[in-house]
Amino acid sequence: MATTCAKCGKTFARPQDLRRHYNRKTPCDTRGNVECKNCSKGFVRTDSLARHQAVCQASLLAHDIKNGATLVKLVTDQARQIKNLKQQLTVARQKAHPVPPAIQQNIIARTVVQVQKPIVIANCAINAWNGKDRLVVSLDLLRSAFRESAMLREYCESPERNRLDPKYIAGYVLEALMAVIRQAHCAPGSRNIRLNPSRADQVQVLVREGSERWEILSLTEAVNLLFRDAAGRMTHLARSADARRDLAPAEQIASLLMPQEYHRQPDKYVREGKGRMAAHLASLDAKAAASPIEQDAVSSHKRGPTELGGAALQTGPVAPEFDQTALEALLADLAADAQSRPQRTARLPSRPPPFSPAAAAALLHAHPPTLDAEGRAPPSALRRLEAASGQDPARIINHLWDAKEEGRLSTQEQLWVAALTRLHDGAS
Repeated sequence: MATTCAKCGKTFARPQDLRRHYNRKTPCDTRGNVECKNCSKGFVRTDSLARHQAVCQASLLAHDIKNGATLVKLVTDQARQIKNLKQQLTVARQKAHPVPPAIQQNIIARTVVQVQKPIVIANCAINAWNGKDRLVVSLDLLRSAFRESAMLREYCESPERNRLDPKYIAGYVLEALMAVIRQAHCAPGSRNIRLNPSRADQVQVLVREGSERWEILSLTEAVNLLFRDAAGRMTHLARSADARRDLAPAEQIASLLMPQEYHRQPDKYVREGKGRMAAHLASLDAKAAASPIEQDAVSSHKRGPTELGGAALQTGPVAPEFDQTALEALLADLAADAQSRPQRTARLPSRPPPFSPAAAAALLHAHPPTLDAEGRAPPSALRRLEAASGQDPARIINHLWDAKEEGRLSTQEQLWVAALTRLHDGAS
């Protein structure tokens, strides 16, 4: 006859077995005093729990490894889906903005070479990028760059001790280089560079070697070459005999010191100037689209990747080496000349109220422009910012770009800055 323990529910075949169970040293109702933290199984003795946990933890580790493999597979699948979506997005963009049929593309070692016949704008041939006239700057253009830029006018009217301070000069170097390049590109024949419509980090440059063709160059390298040429032209013109007649003393000093400051940290100014150069080139593209253009497709000219961006594209004016002793003597001569003939100093407007990148970001946030379907800002947008701040539009644009570099602007605000820059460059 089967008997059952009233405490633990265990069943025994004979009564003596049940009695032996009741008389055991460890009562059955105390089993489970210690539990496994992994599976909650109860044990009376700790050594029994330790033996169990060795097996239980191995089981959990195997379970975790299995789950980890599943997680890795899930992440891999999601990465593959993201890659496919990016490819679909690229295809959709290419369909929405197709490459003009006049442009033929040759893929050479992951380098895109776009080829065209020479473009004639308003019956004016374009200077070759790899020629000596890549950037043509005259004394008239240099004078216009200084007198049409609010920041450069501010530098010229600052105290002499500031104008000779390298730390003070550094804040105006980028504006001086960009002002010179903007003035040089006003001539249609100097527009030998334009943005690549397929890549925001590339430009197309006109190369002339037997035949003419547009070739791809990275935006960084193009900015480096343009800044180097602008600095070299400024130094050359400031040292010319006609500089004293056509330039104010402060402008001549700036044309000597700013290129010198640029050559101390060229990589820094190239890095900071890429955004402004891209906006300037976008403005040039808008002007070129409104001009009569004659272009025909020609057979593609294959060119090896080692040639692209090599010596052929590097040709251009080279900045002269700086002779510190000669420079100091020239500056002293200019200072004496300014004291003897003060009437030659250009009359400059009063200095505008203080302004900073943070103030520019707050100004843009308070007066956001309304862009049209093509991403263009209305002319009234800059006038509103000028009226609200009392600042010159060029100064507002410069500080907005500084605010962008400092990370003060959102993505939408950065689009507004690009649109305002194109509007300002188009108006100037």
